[in-house]
Amino acid sequence: HSQDGQSGFKKIVIINCIINAALLLISILGNGLVLTAVIRTPCIRTTSMKILSNLVFSDFLVGLITQPLYIAKELTRDRCLDILWDTVAYSFCGVSLLIITAISVDRFLALHLHMRYAAVITKSRINSAIAIIWLGNFLSSLFFFWSSFAYHLMIAIVSATCLIISTFSYIYIFVVVRKHQQQIHAQLGAMQAPSTGTARDMRMLRLKKSFVNTFVFNVILVMCYLPMYILLTLHGISHQPWPEEWNFATTLIFMNSAINPFLYCWRLCDLREANKTKLHYAGDNERSSLETKNETSSFEGSGNSNTFAFINGILNAPLMLSSIIGNALVFGTILATPSLRSSTTVLLCSLALSDLLVGLVVQPLYIAKQLDIFNRSRLVEIMEFVLCGVSLCTVTAVSVDRFAALHYHMRYPTVVTVQKVLYISGLIWLGVGLLSGFYFWSKYYFYLGVSISICICLIFSSYSYYRIFRVVRQHHIQIQVQQHVMESVDLNVTSMLRLQRSAVNTFVFYFAIIVCYLPLLVSLSLNFFSKKLWSKVWELADTVVFLNSSINPVLYCWRLTELRIAVTQTIRQILCRTPQGNLDFQN
Repeated sequence: HSQDGQSGFKKIVIINCIINAALLLISILGNGLVLTAVIRTPCIRTTSMKILSNLVFSDFLVGLITQPLYIAKELTRDRCLDILWDTVAYSFCGVSLLIITAISVDRFLALHLHMRYAAVITKSRINSAIAIIWLGNFLSSLFFFWSSFAYHLMIAIVSATCLIISTFSYIYIFVVVRKHQQQIHAQLGAMQAPSTGTARDMRMLRLKKSFVNTFVFNVILVMCYLPMYILLTLHGISHQPWPEEWNFATTLIFMNSAINPFLYCWRLCDLREANKTKLHYAGDNERSSLETKNETSSFEGSGNSNTFAFINGILNAPLMLSSIIGNALVFGTILATPSLRSSTTVLLCSLALSDLLVGLVVQPLYIAKQLDIFNRSRLVEIMEFVLCGVSLCTVTAVSVDRFAALHYHMRYPTVVTVQKVLYISGLIWLGVGLLSGFYFWSKYYFYLGVSISICICLIFSSYSYYRIFRVVRQHHIQIQVQQHVMESVDLNVTSMLRLQRSAVNTFVFYFAIIVCYLPLLVSLSLNFFSKKLWSKVWELADTVVFLNSSINPVLYCWRLTELRIAVTQTIRQILCRTPQGNLDFQN
């Protein structure tokens, strides 16, 4: 295999593992929280919830066991880990797929059997069906040791069967619900047997809502499992390995385990309330969360507030994914491309890391807080300050670095070394982390410190770009004079033009920072001067700050030619399959 091919595949593996690390944490935390809420809330333990709790448990094991094994085998290329992962992955992911199918069949039977449902679908039969699913999956995973081809063929057949059964169930449900909807309209027109009809109609509406909920789970599952099914089919037809596509199809399946707990808390009211109750008693922050709720309720209605928080939380979900994927791509490309490692790209690497952690840690917690399934607002606020603060300080450092490059010119490489920049990046992370300790002393002084820090960073950046503008203008005049003289100054002029372009590029980052952080500064100022909690303004300002982490990787690839080329090559290697074998990561 060519060295370029090996390097490209390593980049893909690194990026894929970073994405899986993010999904792993979300899957463990989200499913662990939902599972604990179900166990500790006896009133919601219905037959349907028992099936759902097994789905949650299998998704929890995917994050706890399957994904760490996947990351380990991808990075080490160890044969034993590869075999172990192949068997374990089918066991847990297969259980998730079969249980989602069982849920669709359960809803189909609830509609088909109607009043006889409770007598036919008993707890003992549910327990037996769940036991068969778990046992059958673990036993069928042993096919791998008999024949790898037969094993993957079986997975393809099981996946296709599950999708067909689920699709048939929901088509039948749709037809019956539509028929009952027409009957309800007819009854309302005829006004016959109103009391009996009303009770039956209410039950039908509850069933309809339940069908819609499970249909949402099924649609997400189909979206996550379909690429793997397509690859299994292609593998069976062409007998080609398709390694890059297989890796990302696997990650998409794991993403289903991370998405599911958010869907449960969005669509299932009882489960959402159980999570809220559990979290209120889980930590020592109950009193402060209640105070915050009381303050909020005095300014806005609870219905509007819940709707706004839900919309804001959902809005953060695509920003979170784009932030993780974009910054993981940039961060992985910089690490895997030695030619990009200069003093400026060290700062950009630190910026990409902080933005990646914003999407990886802060935004999932923020979304959970907005959806009322996580009430530790103290943790969210501290993490937001640390990671977004590092992003802001790093962009400020980049602007100062570009000013130093123009100011020192030929002496810049000796004055601003990679080692010094690494020290500065470390000090930024350490300093912001220490400043976050003010939160435990006084929230008022903490937010005052946040406001002052934002102002200082914006002032430093503005001053740097003002000086850059002055220097660029002065050198532009000098270049015009030199072009008339036509002396041997081509190298100097080229160097200066390159520095000017670099300054313009970083000015774009500065402008994005201004746009994204100014609303937060305004909301902080309103809070200090009016002594009033501007909750909606504050939440929107937080979302705009998070938007910066999603925008930054796009700006890097737009304005930085070398990084754009490297990232483009990485994306091509991901999308355009190149034949690869097992690669030795120790090279």
